[in-house]
Amino acid sequence: MPAYLLGVVEIAAALLLIACPWSARAIIAGCALATLTFLVTCSIMDPCRSGNRRWAFRRSVLQASS
Repeated sequence: MPAYLLGVVEIAAALLLIACPWSARAIIAGCALATLTFLVTCSIMDPCRSGNRRWAFRRSVLQASS
């Protein structure tokens, strides 16, 4: 998913969340879009999936120490 498309979806979610005083359906759609963009962003930033071994190593060290 291109970054600009993710940004457009985030702005649309924000506008729907702002519209909550006028429409209950808008808040539901805004929450759904915000959750979707959060999950997409988290999946993009996952260090183990992106192949960034340095972050994966730091994660394993933090898990082992706790």
